[in-house]
Amino acid sequence: MNIILVYNPKSGTALPIEELRSKCEAHDITINHAIDITDGFPDSLHPHLRADALIAAIGGDGTLNSVAQELYDTDAVFIPLP
Repeated sequence: MNIILVYNPKSGTALPIEELRSKCEAHDITINHAIDITDGFPDSLHPHLRADALIAAIGGDGTLNSVAQELYDTDAVFIPLP
């Protein structure tokens, strides 16, 4: 499975992106693109919004809500990872 991952590296419990990639790969999940939510993420996310897109977001309520708002009214699949 290939996903686009939105994450917050500044979260108090955030794992480094390399560790997130490793954990995903252990379960046959490939992170095609990692997007830092603290760095203008809507502009980085929008090119990936298509019907077959799997968009995962890892974080707290704020991160999940921000990603959900961007995915509203698209055909992308949202995978929230609290």
